[in-house]
This record gives sequence, C-alpha cells and structure tokens, in this order.
Amino acid sequence: MTLNDDVTFYGRAVDAGEMTRDQAARLLADASGWLTVTGAARSIDNWAQPPEETDRIVADAVTMVRAVRNGRPVPRPVLDRLTGRTRRPLED
Repeated sequence: MTLNDDVTFYGRAVDAGEMTRDQAARLLADASGWLTVTGAARSIDNWAQPPEETDRIVADAVTMVRAVRNGRPVPRPVLDRLTGRTRRPLED
C-alpha cells in the first residue's frame, strides 16, 4: 500500500470509531518508517484531502528533513506550508 492508502485506511478507522487518533497516528508512523507521530496525526486529520495534497505534504516533509540533516535552513515556502496547517495536539 502507498502512504496515501495507509492515511486513508487509518483516517477512516478513526472516523468510524474503530481506534483513537493517537493509536492510528502511532501505527501510521510505524508503518511509514519515517513519519513522526505528530506528522502521522496531521495526515490522519486531513485524510480526506486530495491525494495530490498529501503528496505535496510528503515532499515538503522530505525537503525539511534533508535540510535539517545537512545543516541547512528549511526553505521558507516549505516551512510556511508545513507550519501553516491546523495543529491539534496529541492526547496523552
């Protein structure tokens, strides 16, 4: 399955009450192998968005990680897009 398929699967499961958002975020992060739990939670929050939007978010996240790993600043347009989204804290 692609990341979009996984996000859709977990998003639907949360909406149907089959699991909590936190459970789904942790499972999605584990399944992706690279998403943080916070990033996975944000993806689940927006699971019904068009796949192209999810692809853009993933590309932005990869750009951000590469910049940080290489000791460079995150490009401002990427940072603006990633931090401009609605934020919901994870529940304990």
